[in-house]
Amino acid sequence: MVDALTVSNSSSNFSPERLKEESLRLESLTPEERIKQAVSWFDGHVAMSSSFGAQSAVSLHMITKIQPDIPVILVDTGYLFAETLSLIHI
Repeated sequence: MVDALTVSNSSSNFSPERLKEESLRLESLTPEERIKQAVSWFDGHVAMSSSFGAQSAVSLHMITKIQPDIPVILVDTGYLFAETLSLIHI
């Protein structure tokens, strides 16, 4: 079990109490505000995983408006549609 999360290259240190406080605070934020907070906590050193499915389009749109150069990680399961693969290679 992890007692605290220390983010490398960042001054953030999240004790269990701080995690609880931040979780409650994040509940009142919009998705965009939550993304901005995460980018801030990790000094811009963030990545996004995506299946490039229909549901991912909204998340990709929101996060790339906030951090356009974010790395996007895809796990190719071998079951992706040809249309999805063509989108990835754009």
